[in-house]
Amino acid sequence: MTPYEAQQALLAHFFAATFIDVDVFDTPNSDSFARPEKGIWGRVNFSGAFGAFAGFGDNPRTKQSGTMVVQLFVPKGSGWGELSEFASQLAAYLSWHDYDRLETHAASIIDVGERDGQYQYNVSLPYIIKP
Repeated sequence: MTPYEAQQALLAHFFAATFIDVDVFDTPNSDSFARPEKGIWGRVNFSGAFGAFAGFGDNPRTKQSGTMVVQLFVPKGSGWGELSEFASQLAAYLSWHDYDRLETHAASIIDVGERDGQYQYNVSLPYIIKP
């Protein structure tokens, strides 16, 4: 499984969640996202797929690890309760899955705070691509 295939599998799982409105989430390199005026919206990003030694067989085996980061936003002044609950639900949904050679671990929720008129939480999901 390549890093791109892993990212596509993670995006498919993310957008399969019945509580997610796909129209309010921006994905990597999209060309037509318009952020909504009200309510929760977000961006999905991926950082790296770092290689590490995993063992020997006929050849050295490498596992790769990366992180899926879902940035969640609400307009300043609209409260953070709904955002906090959504982040918790998303973290629980994404954590601890095993898809063939892709494995997700425990998601973390980070309260980023206010910036540029938006209040932000991040849901950070580590994953491993097994050899």
